[in-house]
Amino acid sequence: MEEDAGGAMRRLSLSPLTAPRNNSQLPFTPVAASTERERSSDLLDLRNAYVNEKVAPELLDYQGDLVTRVEELIKHQETLLADAEQTPVGELVRLMRAQSLTRARYLLRAYLRTRLLKLERFCVSVLNDPAKLDQLSPAENHCAQDYFYEEGRGVKEAVLQHMPENFQSVLKQHSKLSLEKDIMPAPNLDAYVFVRVLADCGQVAMDAAGDETVELSEGDLLVTRYRGIRDLLRDKWLQLV
Repeated sequence: MEEDAGGAMRRLSLSPLTAPRNNSQLPFTPVAASTERERSSDLLDLRNAYVNEKVAPELLDYQGDLVTRVEELIKHQETLLADAEQTPVGELVRLMRAQSLTRARYLLRAYLRTRLLKLERFCVSVLNDPAKLDQLSPAENHCAQDYFYEEGRGVKEAVLQHMPENFQSVLKQHSKLSLEKDIMPAPNLDAYVFVRVLADCGQVAMDAAGDETVELSEGDLLVTRYRGIRDLLRDKWLQLV
């Protein structure tokens, strides 16, 4: 409103630059904002999965649904980058999406790479344990089979075939004296880890006999043996740090 020469008030017309825009004209609608929050939550979950995998002494469950969602997020961000407007605002949005895309790619690669490194290290113990095989993705299962075959063949051709007969096994230190497949390393479940408690757990037994118990409350940060908290970690009561 403004006052004219006679003191009367008249309405000003708003130009296109000053007129308020409806939701359809805004860069992020309420639905889009909700979708962005879900995607950010997936990236946070993937970061936590990566930290857990990196710190835990054993191979954890493969987060297949989470990986699929992050892969879809990456494809979506790539499409948005390709369709970005060639304007100053469009360039700013493009840079922000490019940073988000770089972060998503890094986390996904780091998570998968960490799992592959642990799979190579504990290949025999994983292949010998049906429960562990269920924790792998189909691609990881295939990779483990191929790695064991190629690694075993290479070791046999280079070294073992030149050793005495009792020392030619790729699984046992001595083919007759060793009762178990003891030549390949297994995860040390008694290793100590740093743990952050995500929710009140009450009194928790830290050993199989139940002689050692500790009360875990939300926000607690402690150092403990991995064996005692592995079930709580699997059920997402805890986060490794």
